[in-house]
Amino acid sequence: MAGSPPAETDANAMKALVYTNTNEVTYRDEPDPVRGDGEVVLDIDAVGICGSDLHAYHGRDPRRSPPLILGHEVSGTIVEGNADLAILEQSEPATWTVVDFKTDFEIEGKLEEYREQVALYARAISRATGLGVKGILLRL
Repeated sequence: MAGSPPAETDANAMKALVYTNTNEVTYRDEPDPVRGDGEVVLDIDAVGICGSDLHAYHGRDPRRSPPLILGHEVSGTIVEGNADLAILEQSEPATWTVVDFKTDFEIEGKLEEYREQVALYARAISRATGLGVKGILLRL
């Protein structure tokens, strides 16, 4: 793949592989993301480029127009915001697992409040489904 060498890092920027034209990518600084309602910000450890990204790179995907940050298969740590999950486990008997993710910054001084919150989520799911539920507060 054609590309340009890494530039110096800006303190308020993240590094990104940006699709800039057909068969052209640039590794460059991009502005740090700003979290919207219901979103999280991740500190990315690794990102994968998949087949759909390669279709864009080769100019064969009209849905992806440059400039575009490639890579949507990521591994990282939530550093801002929270993500909540409810997983139906295919066990005997079937049970729900409710996971409430909180960053250290968010949980500071609010541990009991968040424990009550995840317990409330668990009770609501149990009442709605009639199944057992376990609640987990995961501190990141």
